[in-house]
Amino acid sequence: MVVLPEAPPLHTLPLATKVPAPLPPLEGYTFEGYRNADGSVGTKNLLGITTSVHCVAGVVDYVVKIIERDLLPKYPNVDGVVGLNHLYGCGVGD
Repeated sequence: MVVLPEAPPLHTLPLATKVPAPLPPLEGYTFEGYRNADGSVGTKNLLGITTSVHCVAGVVDYVVKIIERDLLPKYPNVDGVVGLNHLYGCGVGD
């Protein structure tokens, strides 16, 4: 058994946030996006849903279909939803 030290009382912990200095502007960089009519830029707005184990891949696929059918029509600013499954976990070996 691992013996952990006793946690300090919360009222004794520091409660401040140090704001970092502003960074210099980036120059000479590009990204794969598009220019809007107003001169601003953007990228495709996708929702990605992933799993931590393979045994729920079917659930992710089902959720993606439901979101595409029921939610995406309500959010025209969202371009799509993508299920990101993998082949490992839940007793699945390579």
